[in-house]
Amino acid sequence: MPKFICLAILISLCLTNTAQAHRTKVFAWVDGTNLAGEVYFGGGERAKGAKVDLLVDKHLVASTDANEVGEFIFHNLEARDYQVSANAGQGHVATFAIAGSEFPEFVLSGSESTESRLRKPEIELADKNSDSCEVLYEAAMKKAIQPLRNQLDQYEANIRWHDVLGGMGYIFGLFGLWSLMRARRG
Repeated sequence: MPKFICLAILISLCLTNTAQAHRTKVFAWVDGTNLAGEVYFGGGERAKGAKVDLLVDKHLVASTDANEVGEFIFHNLEARDYQVSANAGQGHVATFAIAGSEFPEFVLSGSESTESRLRKPEIELADKNSDSCEVLYEAAMKKAIQPLRNQLDQYEANIRWHDVLGGMGYIFGLFGLWSLMRARRG
């Protein structure tokens, strides 16, 4: 009887599919005052029509749906910390955090009133030029780094052969220890 149970467990473990292919991932980035992103599954397939929510402190701020290629965008946002939550259906939910520091400095937060903005002294032309150069530089760097961040995120989502072989080695090692303990008792 114990041999039958061990054989049944071994067969059921070998025949199960991995849930990795259905793991939902969401990736977002700041583009000026907009927040853009994409929703996809672990294997790289895009999550078409996934519901995407924009949250601040777990409170819903905005909501949209991903397009045919799994991309979404939220327009004209304030510089603050956001959480992006994507729901691809059937319990496939993923979240991604965006720090307020990722927004350009020229995006003013909503807590700053219009009156306080008007009271600020005007900046000299030289300061404006250096500030605009800095803003343009930051925007160019973010645009250049964005594909690398996306590629790294997709690379981490894939199961690699060394992960599979490492898991099998771990299982065989535990089986070897179990066999050794059993042989010493017998």
